[in-house]
Amino acid sequence: MTNLQENNARLEAEISDRQATAEALAHEINQPLNSIKMISSGCLLLIEQGKEMSAEQFVENLREISLQTDVISKIISRLRTGIHKDEGATAPCDSPALDQQGRGTVDANIACR
Repeated sequence: MTNLQENNARLEAEISDRQATAEALAHEINQPLNSIKMISSGCLLLIEQGKEMSAEQFVENLREISLQTDVISKIISRLRTGIHKDEGATAPCDSPALDQQGRGTVDANIACR
């Protein structure tokens, strides 16, 4: 295999890895966004239909929306941490252990870089 072929193969593998990471990131962020959408849409529907919601339920919905935005914020923060690492640096990584700690696919991909 020539140097050019080796470089092309390496670049193709890198692109494939980045695409997989981007897809995983989109999935990870989409989950809390869907939750926010469902909660807020449910509240709006009740208001539009003239139905009442207890103050406690309204507060609980707001708390859940806040929690979901925290999830998105943490994903983005971990992504930024991964971006600022030296791309050439690698470190041993036990992905299954990361998943057992409640971290998603994106976190495992970023931590392994």
